[in-house]
Order: sequence, then C-alpha cells, then structure tokens
Amino acid sequence: MKYCLPLLCLLLLQACASEVQNNKEPLTANFYMRYLADGQEYKAEATFLKNTDGTQEAVEMKGGVSFQGSAMGKRVLSDQIIRYQYENSGTFPEKITFACKRESAEPWINFELKMIPVRRFNLPDTIGTANPAPLILPDGPLTAEEELVLIFSDPQNKAQSITLAGPSEGNSILLPVNQITKLGKGINTIYLVKKQRQKINKEGIDATVELEYYSQTAATFVE
Repeated sequence: MKYCLPLLCLLLLQACASEVQNNKEPLTANFYMRYLADGQEYKAEATFLKNTDGTQEAVEMKGGVSFQGSAMGKRVLSDQIIRYQYENSGTFPEKITFACKRESAEPWINFELKMIPVRRFNLPDTIGTANPAPLILPDGPLTAEEELVLIFSDPQNKAQSITLAGPSEGNSILLPVNQITKLGKGINTIYLVKKQRQKINKEGIDATVELEYYSQTAATFVE
C-alpha cells in the first residue's frame, strides 16, 4: 500500500500537466526566412496572434523566440503586430529551426524544416520561342511544397518573371514557350527565388513557415 500512494500522486501530476497543456490558448504563428546567396545574408521574422471575439490580437512570447538557437529581437509595431526579427550572415543552414516559449519556465517548442538551396542552375546560352527551354537544377528537384520564380531582366532593365510549381520530375524543368515570349530580346540577367511554404501544428500553435532562397545571378540570350 505504501508504494501505491506515490504512484497515484505521480499519475495525478501527469494528468494535471496534460490538462494544462491541452488548455493552452490556441495561437497562430507566421515564421519567415529570406536568404540572399549574394552576400550570404539571411533575415528571419516571426509573429504570433490570438483570436479574441473574432479579432486578431498580437501575442508576446514571454519566454522568448529564437532562430537557429539565437534570440530574436522584439519590435512592437501596434496592438495587432509584435514582430520578432533576426539578421545575420553565413552559409545556408541544413536545417532551419524557429523556436518559442510562451513562458520562461516552459520548454522550447521547435518548428523545424529543410530546403535544398539553389546553389547552381543551368539554362541554355540562348533560348527562344521555337522550343521550351530546359532549366537544370543540379542540387535537387522541387518538392510539392515548393515553387521556383525566375526573374529575368532585359537590356532595358525591364523585369519579367516565370513561376514553376513543384513537385518536379527529376532535376530538369522545361520553361514553356508561352512564358518565354514574355521576355525581352537580347542578353537577360536572371536569378532564381526558391520558395517553400509548410503548415506545422505543435502544442496549440498553428504555424505557417515560409522560406525564400535568392540565388546568384546568371545570363542568357533571348532571341
């Protein structure tokens, strides 16, 4: 009997902890990271909201918010927006991790995901409207959560974009002729923006995580 009482107390404590966890106020979170290959610069942002009588209100994470293990600074922009920000430079991380704590005494809640960067890409030296143009992505194909935006700038500095949605079959994607016709003739500079968007729900926080990778520039001739 003397062993039953401590066991019963332990079970009650676990039940209470689970009930407190389940009763946490539901929140929505938005995490965003932008990486510029030129300069190896990245910027991360996070915001948290709660729904009060149909109105979105900003939420402060009193235990803090971090990106890659580093604390994010807090900026109070209005009653509706508290933004956490972090900027730094370095190589693109293999794993991207945002984390937050509602209260200081609570454990960190981690939101993790991966994206293959566009370190290299290949287009033909000359592209035209006669045939689709193959874009080669040696680093890997697009996943279902990703899209690729190609930004072309012609000799008159007029920009046009072509968007390719994932998933892609293999590392080669064809640029449609009807999209190539939008481009200005002559030598075009080009860079790629790879985007990934995922939904993650953890411990009462419904999070949307968005990543953007801006590649280095290249050139192609449009005839």
